[in-house]
Amino acid sequence: MRIGRQFRLLFILVLMMFALVGCVDADLHATVNRDGTGTFQLKVMTTDKQVWGKLKEAVGSEEEGPFKELEKKGFQKKITDQAGQYGFAFTKNIQDVANPKEWALMGEGDSNSEGVKFVKENGLLFTTYQLNKQEMGTAFSNAGELAGMINSKFKLTLPVKPDSHNADRVEDDGTLVWDLKNKKPIQVQVSVINLWVIVTLGIIGIVLIVGIIWFIKKRKNRADPYPPAWGQGSDPLNPTTMGPNEERHN
Repeated sequence: MRIGRQFRLLFILVLMMFALVGCVDADLHATVNRDGTGTFQLKVMTTDKQVWGKLKEAVGSEEEGPFKELEKKGFQKKITDQAGQYGFAFTKNIQDVANPKEWALMGEGDSNSEGVKFVKENGLLFTTYQLNKQEMGTAFSNAGELAGMINSKFKLTLPVKPDSHNADRVEDDGTLVWDLKNKKPIQVQVSVINLWVIVTLGIIGIVLIVGIIWFIKKRKNRADPYPPAWGQGSDPLNPTTMGPNEERHN
């Protein structure tokens, strides 16, 4: 996925302006599901109502403005303006997290774009996802000294515990968090078990077990085609079944 150059520069300019009058939280949050789908969210929040007013002026009206492009890309907008929390969130459902075009915020996505790149490797038992970006905080570093006033984070929520990562911290629900102002590489690898393979192997195993049991029983019946009559003992000197003209002797 990537942050388009045009959108990125505008985003930083807006945040620089907000940082002069108050604190702004700017989050990029990617969520990956077991089947390779997911969601991507851009969220900007503040507790300062004056900052919120400037934010609305910067992004423009409902019919125009730079963030209108996000809606054209399939992002759903949600405005928060209550209980001391002000801001907006743009969220998009992703069909394939390994497809960079799914993540494009502005312009056309491609595998060499700036931002975060997911690589998916399909194996027999596991699907491995790798996220490896040398630096994601460059855009925020352009804000100079004001960058320290912007609380910018990249968050990644995975369906399972990652094999390895270099996140700055891990939230209670397992979400990995990187502080973008640190300008550190973002690296994470996770392997997700292919449940359909496990189910298929389980069914094959059950069929094999049933087949082996059936084969053993059939072979046993062929080796002994005339089993003893009901009630007949195995000891010929002490039969448990008498003939029609025999009398029992005490």
